[in-house]
Amino acid sequence: MKNISYEDFKLYLALYPFLKFQDIHLILKNSFNKPFINLSSYELYKLGFRQEIISDFILWQIKFNLTYLKNKLEMEKIKLLSCSDELYINIFKEIYCPPPFLFYQGNLNILNQKNVLFLAVVGSRKNSKYGENVVQKIIKDLSDNIEIVTISGLAKGIDTRVHLESLKNQVPTIAVLGSGLFTDKIYPRENIFLAKSIVNNGGLLLSEFPPYAPPRKEHFPRRNRIISALSRAVLVIEAGKRSGALITARHALEQNKDVFAIPGNIFLDEYIGSNRLIQCGAYPILDYEDIINYFN
Repeated sequence: MKNISYEDFKLYLALYPFLKFQDIHLILKNSFNKPFINLSSYELYKLGFRQEIISDFILWQIKFNLTYLKNKLEMEKIKLLSCSDELYINIFKEIYCPPPFLFYQGNLNILNQKNVLFLAVVGSRKNSKYGENVVQKIIKDLSDNIEIVTISGLAKGIDTRVHLESLKNQVPTIAVLGSGLFTDKIYPRENIFLAKSIVNNGGLLLSEFPPYAPPRKEHFPRRNRIISALSRAVLVIEAGKRSGALITARHALEQNKDVFAIPGNIFLDEYIGSNRLIQCGAYPILDYEDIINYFN
């Protein structure tokens, strides 16, 4: 193995495709602050690498162009947060199957804020005008009365409205992506400018996927557990029967987070999911004061 720093070693782990979550947690635990100079197969084994992947890892590491990738990461100001970092440990202590690494772009210190309501706001990709109006009013009224940080997924529909209204009201906002963070991988493509605006206005982009990863269907349900993990509560604006917002709400419950929902028209399919959430115990929100009063 090449002579590399501990930070470069973590980057290799984050990019190598054949490590399991439990592998990485064990390796980082065993390798903390150790020098990485020509590690042998035996030394990798002692760190926690499974015997069957050690040779492949060494060959992959030799062939992989880390210098090119590091230069591109530096150019796009993308950095790595790992499960051995204190900030990570505080955020993901209640999440099932936490991501071993998160790539980020923007203001990571946003996650250190105290006495701030971290509110995930999610909903349908095919949102209604009603949904847009609710997002606009809730975010404006909340930000006029308390300190908040919004979290959503940069997707079309409600997610986009959440980030736009947050920027409009100077509310810090966090976008968790289902793709890599390189500019040419941000999805949807029409939100590239929005993603850059989030970063340029003190917000944060996060992804558990390598920065060159394209968006994939299976990525989006996975990223929803991170959206809920970052939040104090999840607010579902509108959701159909099979909406991804319901996945976020389910993760929130598993993580002991509060779930709020906006009631909708019982005759329209796009509100079946959110209305069912209320029926199952989600706290109904009629205006911003309901959220403030809930926590008071």
